[in-house]
Amino acid sequence: MNKEKNILTNDNVTLEIEINKLSDIIEKLNKEYENGNLFKDEVNSIIENIKEEQENRAKFYKKNILAPLEEKLNDIKQMILVKEQSMLALEIIRRNNKEIIRNIDRVKNVTIVALNTAVMVAKSLYNQKLVLKKINTLENGAGNIINSTGATLKKYGAEIYNVASNDSALESLQEAFNEAFNTIREVDSQNKKTFPENEIQIIELKKGDEHYEE
Repeated sequence: MNKEKNILTNDNVTLEIEINKLSDIIEKLNKEYENGNLFKDEVNSIIENIKEEQENRAKFYKKNILAPLEEKLNDIKQMILVKEQSMLALEIIRRNNKEIIRNIDRVKNVTIVALNTAVMVAKSLYNQKLVLKKINTLENGAGNIINSTGATLKKYGAEIYNVASNDSALESLQEAFNEAFNTIREVDSQNKKTFPENEIQIIELKKGDEHYEE
């Protein structure tokens, strides 16, 4: 937008030069119009003084001096009006350019910053949305796992309770433990009986080995 701003700034420089020229011309025309009116007043005064005595001369002044002077003054007045309108139009354009230039600066200083902020906010909100979506997905997944685990524990807990509360199952389990303990006792008792015999055999074997070595 700097290019457009420079174009309008350069246009305003040109417009200001033209406005100054028109102002000078209008000032000169106004001076000429003022002087023309003064001369017109003098001519009218002369005509009034000689009107009765020199009627023909008065008519001559009116026709050849006063009438052309009034036409000239009317032309000058029209020129002044046209120049003033032109200067006003150029001044309006110049002021509009100034306002546009201010708007350009405002856009650069305010609007662009606001747009950048809006883009950053939108991007951040989008990122937050993605994160929240992932969190919700994880929470839902964790909830499903917890619910599934709870259901499983509830199922097997009930089965365990049923088994534990079954008297026949407890009796069978007690019998199995009793049989296991009886077997352990029998093995221990047998080991105690056979241990002395084994010890004697080991001693005899050691003696035979010593005799063989001699």
